[in-house]
Formats: sequence, structure tokens, C-alpha cells
Amino acid sequence: MPLQDPRSDDELDLAHSFFQYAQAHTLAPLGESGATRRGNRDATLDFLWASSQDAWRLRTTVQWLGDLSDHGMLSASSAVASRGPPRFTPKTLTALPAEAFA
Repeated sequence: MPLQDPRSDDELDLAHSFFQYAQAHTLAPLGESGATRRGNRDATLDFLWASSQDAWRLRTTVQWLGDLSDHGMLSASSAVASRGPPRFTPKTLTALPAEAFA
């Protein structure tokens, strides 16, 4: 399900519930990897989440395993070799999702 752009009222309700759960458990989405499903219309349907404390330093990649599935396999790996969180700048502020301001 595309969490940022639900396709129906049912998906909208499900996405809202998931974001509430994530907030209650201090989870944050990892960066999108691009399309995670192939088909008539490629779509980003699958996501990885991590603790808010660790999410800033992880990135998501998708790997396609031949014809095994129409969904890619997602994995997370270290995105930076830094010892601290990234600097907060006006550019990083504009990159935050709307949920960050809720």
C-alpha cells in the first residue's frame, strides 16, 4: 500500500492507523528506494521503518530476485559514516514529510 498516497478510503484509514502506531512506538520511515512492485504500473508499496533514533543513518535498497515475485526485497544499510546525526539545515527541513510537523 502506498502510505504517502493511499488509493482508497480503506487504505487511507489503514495508513492513518499505521502512522499512529509508528508514532506511539517512536518509529520513522527509512528513505524510499523507488518502485518496490513491478507490473502494469510500477509502484512503491513496501517500506522499511526503524527506531527514530536510528532511522537517520539508514538507507533502503531494493533487490529484484528474477521472476520470484513482483515485489522486490528491501534491505537497510548504513547510509553514512558519521558519528552523529546530520546537521539540521533549511534544506533538510524542506525534505521532511508532512507527518514530521503533526
